[in-house]
Amino acid sequence: MLRHTSAIVLVGLAALGLAVVLGTTAVRADTIYVCWDGSGDYLTIQEGIDAAQDGDEVVVCNGIYTGSGNKDLDFRGKAITVRSANGSDDCVIDCENDGRGFHFHSGESGTSLVAGFTIMNGNAYLGGGILCGPNSSPTIASCMIAANSAEFGGGARCSLSNATFLDCAFVWNRAQSYGGGIECDAGSPTITDCTFTANSAPWGGGVECYSSNPTIGGCAIMWNSADRGGGIYCYQSSPLISNSTIVSNTANNGGGGIYCREHGQGTLVGCVITDNSTAQNGGGIYLYSQASPTVRNCTISRNEAGGSGGGVFCYWYSSPVVRDCTMDGNIAHGGTGGGMSCEDYVNAAISGCTITGNTAGEWGGGVYFQWFSDSTITNCAVTGNTAYNRGGGIACASHSNLFITNCVMASNLAGWYGGGFFCSGSSPWVGDCTITLNVASGGGGAICCWDGAPTATNCILWGNAPQEVYVWSGHPEVSYSDVHGGWPGVGNIHADPLFVDPDGPDDDPNTWEDNDFHLSAGSPCVDAGCNWAVPPDTADLDEDDDTSEITPLDLDGEGRFFDDPDTPDTGRGCPPIVDMGAYEFGGTGPQPCPGDLDCDRVVGHSDLGILLSAWHWSDAGDLNCDGETDHADLGILLGHWGEDCP
Repeated sequence: MLRHTSAIVLVGLAALGLAVVLGTTAVRADTIYVCWDGSGDYLTIQEGIDAAQDGDEVVVCNGIYTGSGNKDLDFRGKAITVRSANGSDDCVIDCENDGRGFHFHSGESGTSLVAGFTIMNGNAYLGGGILCGPNSSPTIASCMIAANSAEFGGGARCSLSNATFLDCAFVWNRAQSYGGGIECDAGSPTITDCTFTANSAPWGGGVECYSSNPTIGGCAIMWNSADRGGGIYCYQSSPLISNSTIVSNTANNGGGGIYCREHGQGTLVGCVITDNSTAQNGGGIYLYSQASPTVRNCTISRNEAGGSGGGVFCYWYSSPVVRDCTMDGNIAHGGTGGGMSCEDYVNAAISGCTITGNTAGEWGGGVYFQWFSDSTITNCAVTGNTAYNRGGGIACASHSNLFITNCVMASNLAGWYGGGFFCSGSSPWVGDCTITLNVASGGGGAICCWDGAPTATNCILWGNAPQEVYVWSGHPEVSYSDVHGGWPGVGNIHADPLFVDPDGPDDDPNTWEDNDFHLSAGSPCVDAGCNWAVPPDTADLDEDDDTSEITPLDLDGEGRFFDDPDTPDTGRGCPPIVDMGAYEFGGTGPQPCPGDLDCDRVVGHSDLGILLSAWHWSDAGDLNCDGETDHADLGILLGHWGEDCP
C-alpha cells in the first residue's frame, strides 16, 4: 500500500490553520484520540466524531477498525478533521462487505477533512467506499480506497457534490453500473494527484461523469476496465483533465482510454493517453453524439482498436479541437483511421499535430474522414503511417470535403491507392503542402482521386511512387504546384524542389523523423505560389483571435510570406509571394492585400481598371488563382473595396 504521512501532516496543518488564513480569530481546537485498544479517548471513530466540535481534530490510532461505529461514518455537518495517526498503511477501515466507510450528507464543506485511511471492503448501493452529497463537499486526502463495490460509484460517489479528492489511491473497486473508481453525478468535484488502478464497471472503469464538470489533474488512470470508457466515461459532461496519464485501460465496446458522448465540451490538456485498447472503436478516445472537447498538448500513442480509430474515434456530429498533439503508433486493426477516424458529420479542427507511425487495416493510416465530415487539418506532419488498403497518410470518402493547409505528408504507405492522400466521392482542398516519398502499390503515390474532385494549390508533389497523381475517375485540379513529371494547370512547374535533406542524415528516406523538407536557396518553389490561394487562419495559428486574416505562419510557425531578393517572382500576386510547400524560405514579410492588383496596398479604382482590362482574355486580374479574369475575381475585388492594408 501507499504511504502518505507527509501529505497528511501538510493537510492537517492546513486545516488547523484555516482560521488564520481567513483572517478570523483562532479558536483553540481540541484533539480527540480514538484507539481500538482503549488507550485513547474513545474506542470507535464515530464516537470521536460525535464528541468533536467545529475545528477539532480526531486522530485515529494504528489498527484495523471494523463493526458498528467504524463504518457508515457521519460527520453530521461538522467542520472537523478525522485523520489517522500514521497514514493509510497503518490505519484501516474494513467495512466487511456491509456498509461504506463515510457518508457525507449534511452540508459539509472543504473544511470537513478525512485523511490517511485505507477504506476497504465497502458494499452499498451508492458509493461503496465513500458517498458525498447531495450538497456536501468534503475533502478526502491521502486515502487508499480499495476493494469496495456498489451499483453506482464502486470506490466513491459524488452526487450534487463538489468534493475534493487529493492524493488518493482507488484500487480494485467495482461498480455494477457506473464508475468503478469514482462516479460524479451532477457535481464538479476536484480530483488531484490521485491514482485509479484496476477498477471496473460497465461504464467508466476508473472515473464516470454524468452531467458533471469535474477537474481532474495530475492523476494516473491505469489498468481499469469497462464495457465503454475503460479509463473515463463522460455523459453530458465537460471535465477539465490536465497533466494526467491514462494508460493500459481496456473497454469492450469503445473508448479504451476515454469515452465521451452527448454534447460534452470538456478539455484535455497535457495528458498522456497510451497503450489503451478496445475490441471496437476508439482505442485511446471515443467521441460520440456532439461530444466536442478540446484536446491540446496531449500524447496519444500505442492505443489499439479492433475496429476504427486506433488513437481517436469521432462519430455523429462531434466537433473536437485537436491542437499541438502527437498521435504515434496507434493501430486500427479492422477498420479506418490508425491515428484518428471521423465518421458521420464530424467537424474536427486538427492543427499543429504530429501524426506518425499509425496503422489502419483499411483506409487512412494517419487520419480518415467519412460521410459529410468537413474538417480542417492545419500545420500538421503526417508521416510514416500505413493503410493496408487506401490512403496511407490521409483518406476521405462520401462527401467529406477536407481543408488541408501547411502540412507535410511524407513516407506514408498504402497497400492499394493513395500513398499520401486518397479521396473518394469528396472534393477536398489541399494547399501549401509538401507531399513526398509516399508509396501506393496500386497507384497515386501522392494523391489518388477516386470519383472525387480534389484541389491542390501551392503544393509540392515530388518523389512519390509509382506516380504523383492517379485518377480512377473524377476531376482533380492542381495549380501553382511543383509536380514531379508535370501536371496540367495554371502556374504548375516540374523541377527539383531542392529540399534541404530529403533522405535525412543517414541517407535513408524511410527514416522520416530526420528528413528535412525545407527549401534550399535557389529552389524553384521559392516565390512561386499564388498569394490569393492562401486560406484564412481558421486555426488561429498566431493566437491573435483573428481567424479571418490570411494564414500568417508556415509549418514551422515562421512567417508565411517572405520575398527572397535572390529569386525571381514567378508566382501570382504582389511581393512577397508565397512559396510552394509547407515551409517558407526566409523570414517574415507583410501579408498580401486581397484585391490589390497594382501593389499599392489599397483596393480601389486602379485595381478595378486592371481587372476590367483583362476581362476574359488575360490572367492579369486573376484573384482566385484559376488563371482567368471573370465574375469571381470581380466579386473578390468588390468585397475588399476601399480597404487600406497595413
